[in-house]
Amino acid sequence: MYKKILLAVDQSDHSKKAVNHTKDLAEKLGADVVIFHSYELPSALTDYAIMYHIPEDKQKQMQENLNNKHSKFLQSIKDEFNELEVNASTMYKNERPGPAIVETAKNLQCDLIVMGSRGLSGVQSMFVGSVSNYVLHNAEIPLLIV
Repeated sequence: MYKKILLAVDQSDHSKKAVNHTKDLAEKLGADVVIFHSYELPSALTDYAIMYHIPEDKQKQMQENLNNKHSKFLQSIKDEFNELEVNASTMYKNERPGPAIVETAKNLQCDLIVMGSRGLSGVQSMFVGSVSNYVLHNAEIPLLIV
């Protein structure tokens, strides 16, 4: 049924539930899993760097530190899949999460997206977070929101 699952993760409790759900699903179906994380630096940080003249090399160092943090986070999840002998890979993008998830799933020819729900604000977000809401309305493949 599902051969390649894109697991979109962040560090929320809902995301941890999505990881556990995907481990069960991938193990039972023999599916490959792409563990995906996307994070866009808030524009306030970029504005702050410009306003306070933070040197470009320092900005690059800060970005590298952030990338290393995300890599370690993704690797820890991948290790959980490896323990179950599920074929898993990781991918990180520094882009807006919603569009990055949809585009990556399409480009990698995934046949299912799994992600956590998050209640953020507003009536719409009471049921599903803004990222999962974007993916729900823009993905061309099935989406499982945990």
